[in-house]
Amino acid sequence: MRLLKYLRARLPLKKDLDLTQYLDPFMDSLNENAGYFLQLEGLNHKGFNDFGLDLMFQDTTFALALRGSNVPIIVEGSPNYGGRVALIGFNNIGDDLRIEQLQANSRAKEFIPRRFDRMLVNVLKKFSSDRDFKRLRMQVAKDHKGYYHVPHGRTLEEYQKSMELRYDVTAKRNGFRFDESLGDYVFDL
Repeated sequence: MRLLKYLRARLPLKKDLDLTQYLDPFMDSLNENAGYFLQLEGLNHKGFNDFGLDLMFQDTTFALALRGSNVPIIVEGSPNYGGRVALIGFNNIGDDLRIEQLQANSRAKEFIPRRFDRMLVNVLKKFSSDRDFKRLRMQVAKDHKGYYHVPHGRTLEEYQKSMELRYDVTAKRNGFRFDESLGDYVFDL
């Protein structure tokens, strides 16, 4: 019970949690008309896996979602606003956060920041460091649950290559090192 209370204090799922400081360093490279904001989401979050708003499925217990208050996401022919443009999903393992999802919303293509994956990893680095986590871990692409599933319109080879770029290359470019004992990329905070 004490561990659960401690975790809730470190990852507070509050609607009014101000996360603008984590997005500010990237604002010059973002579309100024999108109305971007970050939101910490979890299993108890009202928008968790809310297909009606943005058709994105969150695979993890927690996520930092990049949302756009002025971004129209077309769902069944109608625009919805405020949905997720991209997210970084993670699970908590003791003093570590393990990144298991880096995803952009294909329905908001023109609003997805270039290199959104690198941006969100850097945001999570700062966010988790401020909350006294010891390290970040990132799964290797081959460990992703969708690595062996062929999406529509792509070959398995094309899809796996894109997953390796998204996870393995992003980890290396963000200063992570591979830890053989964990089977993950690791970044000490």
